[in-house]
Amino acid sequence: MIKCNINQTTKMRIYHLPFDQQYDRTKIVPASGEFYAATTAEAEGNGFRRAWRHVGSFAA
Repeated sequence: MIKCNINQTTKMRIYHLPFDQQYDRTKIVPASGEFYAATTAEAEGNGFRRAWRHVGSFAA
């Protein structure tokens, strides 16, 4: 599932895919408007954008 998270300070609406950097650390609070989406189209249709830091660093 895709986590649709709202930053409580900036109010930015960001979604995280299961393999994204912060996915496991992101908590969803439905009472604040956050939710789990089935598709990226659903997340984007609700005003969320993809997390910027979605790819981890890899050592060569």
